[in-house]
Amino acid sequence: GLVLIILDVEGITPTIMHNPHAIMGFVTVGLAFLQPFLALLRCSPTHRNRWIFNWAHWLIGNGAQILGILCIFFATSLEKAQLPAETDFLVIAWVAFHFLSHILMSIISCVAENKAAKQGALKYPPRGPYHPQRGPYQYPDYEELKRDHPGAGLRKFGLVTYIIVNVVVTAALIALVVLAPTRPTLVNFGILS
Repeated sequence: GLVLIILDVEGITPTIMHNPHAIMGFVTVGLAFLQPFLALLRCSPTHRNRWIFNWAHWLIGNGAQILGILCIFFATSLEKAQLPAETDFLVIAWVAFHFLSHILMSIISCVAENKAAKQGALKYPPRGPYHPQRGPYQYPDYEELKRDHPGAGLRKFGLVTYIIVNVVVTAALIALVVLAPTRPTLVNFGILS
């Protein structure tokens, strides 16, 4: 996408001096490009410095996602985009949905892990220097694999809902960009006033 934009704008956009969209876009692409190479440097899960990788991976990934979302907000005000001002409301609603979904799924996972630990039903017990395997080829029993982790049904429902909402919002944003200028059409259909 970055290459196509640079080709369409024929270099660096002149709006770079008054709209941070382009700079933030370059940084976002750079961070996203860095993630797989950082994964190549990942140490084993039991290594004493694994926490450094975990935090770096988390910070870079979340930084790229946050910058990407901010880029979308700044793109709506670009003259070349020709997007209706109401696009911001769609993006704000999507960000709120994403945030609430993340919080809800995190709570569900924490509750399920606590419930599984109390029941002694951890599907794959942790292994490593503090939890060694009992035998050289210890695999979970078939019955153990068939059993779902507590809260699995709720997480699956959350995932399906999340995917559907994201597909609809993404399709709407793509349609707004590809069919721009869309404001007159949206007014004719009565969607905007």
